[in-house]
Amino acid sequence: MEGPCLHPSSGPETCSSAGAISSHTVQRGGGLSAIAEQGHVYSAKRAFSDLHKREGQYDMAKVGLAAASTFPGFCNFHDTKLFLPAESPTSALDLENAFLLSFRAVTYEVASKAAQLAAHVDSREFIDNGASFERQREVQNYYFLQQKGMEKAMDDVEALKSRYDEAFLSQTFAEFRTFAVRFDGVLPFAAAGAFMPEFDFAGNKLQVLGVGRVADVIALNITTLGGTTCAVFGWFGGADTRAGKFVQSLKKLPHEQYSNAILNVGLEYLENFFCTPSWWQGLPPLVRTRLLERMVGGFAPRDPNALAGTDTAVSSPVTAVLEA
Repeated sequence: MEGPCLHPSSGPETCSSAGAISSHTVQRGGGLSAIAEQGHVYSAKRAFSDLHKREGQYDMAKVGLAAASTFPGFCNFHDTKLFLPAESPTSALDLENAFLLSFRAVTYEVASKAAQLAAHVDSREFIDNGASFERQREVQNYYFLQQKGMEKAMDDVEALKSRYDEAFLSQTFAEFRTFAVRFDGVLPFAAAGAFMPEFDFAGNKLQVLGVGRVADVIALNITTLGGTTCAVFGWFGGADTRAGKFVQSLKKLPHEQYSNAILNVGLEYLENFFCTPSWWQGLPPLVRTRLLERMVGGFAPRDPNALAGTDTAVSSPVTAVLEA
């Protein structure tokens, strides 16, 4: 689904094309290729789109690098220029790159939620064809409530995107916050997106999502910078915001638990998650089952202790921390 270029300075005079190209949320030549095998990765998003092929059984599904992690975000000119500092082999883990990665993750959410909402509206026209009046009423009420929730989420992420636009245009990052960690080597997974944390790593409630409530949103990128995996959280506001409190609860964990904690966040909250096929297949069955449960965590009332698990699926020392 093609859309407009979402760069804050987009327009006929500045864009290289009328519409957006298929931009990568996780760079193909870095974060994705670092975890790929024979040009493929496993995708959480593809797992759900292929449910009908597996008779409702969900599991990671293989996808090629060219199709992985793409969305209609920017024209080619803006996609290349805007994120160049964060996509070179020697890219630093610093405030500028943390902002750019978070900006792209939030832009992905805007494009993704717009596409989901449009598809949802279209499906309401025929989803109950041929059903009884009572059944049609039940279905339409359900879809109406779903649509209201989707519209609320769209409003929240569009408002956040506006803050990123303003910060980028003014080059003023005083309100932007980041917490990022660099691991020793490349972890077997990557992800990018933005989410509304409901509970922290200790199971404490942070916010209740719903129509009429303003939600805090935090961006997360798990990718390679300078040859090793970095996990980058980005948000607006201080430590007393709900996004800030989420990060504060992560910081209370021992560093040796960071790799598993961040893996849990990626699976619990982000559909735009990818991993190395052999690593996933090599996990103990019980561990893999619990990770799969996190993949569907948002389909039902979220488990308060979803991020408090102690399973060890990956282990890597932390070599650097950025807090700004």
